[in-house]
Amino acid sequence: MFEETLTAEQIVKLAEGKAKSDTPLAVRRQITKLFHKQDDSYLWPVCSRFNVTRRAICRIRKVERVCGPFSPLEYALLLEDESSRIVNSEYWE
Repeated sequence: MFEETLTAEQIVKLAEGKAKSDTPLAVRRQITKLFHKQDDSYLWPVCSRFNVTRRAICRIRKVERVCGPFSPLEYALLLEDESSRIVNSEYWE
C-alpha cells in the first residue's frame, strides 16, 4: 500500500513506467494493479460485503462492451470516480 493515496493521473504515469510494453492493454493492467494496491476498502463498513475496486472494474467493463475501450487515462479517471460513487452510495443507504 502507498503512504498517500495517488490520483488517477499519478497512477497512469506510474503505470506507463512499469508497463512491460507501450500497448494500452499493458498500461491498463498496471493501472488495475496499482488501484488494487492502494485499495483500502477493507477499512470501511462496505468491506464485509464486497471489494470496491473490483466492483468498479466490473462496472467499467460493462460500459466498455457498449462504448469500446477507454484510453489509460480515461480508465483510471473512471475507476477513481466509480469507486467514489460506490462508496458514497453504499454509505448513505
